[in-house]
Amino acid sequence: MELLRNPSYILYVNLTNEKKMDELESRIKHERFVYTPCMGLSEFLAELELFSERKEAIHLDPGEREISTIVAKDDCSLLLNKIGSGKGHNIQELKVPHIGNKDRRFTYKKYILNLMPTPLPVNMRGNMYQIENKVVTFL
Repeated sequence: MELLRNPSYILYVNLTNEKKMDELESRIKHERFVYTPCMGLSEFLAELELFSERKEAIHLDPGEREISTIVAKDDCSLLLNKIGSGKGHNIQELKVPHIGNKDRRFTYKKYILNLMPTPLPVNMRGNMYQIENKVVTFL
């Protein structure tokens, strides 16, 4: 078994319903969770910290970008000429459950992520936003 020590992640949330966004922020701030936050297994409890900086997410046109988040494989193609050893890339493709029905049967979706803390060079077909100096996607 491999374990991560002190993992840290940033989640970008973009809810168009202001009331639901306020409720989410309040629940995280006051630790009023519906389910206990965990990292996959109940034995690996997660500690959440709220960075309540509502920044404008500007929708971007398709094109070559360096994405700072995980990205759906169907939304992009890797720019292989910008990926190489020594450039800070360790790219993984994940196939994870996407949508489930009441019979607990799931459809799956493929995602691409860079395990290194550097942006991923891709040609995006859509679904990307700029938040300050980062280009992100929402799943």
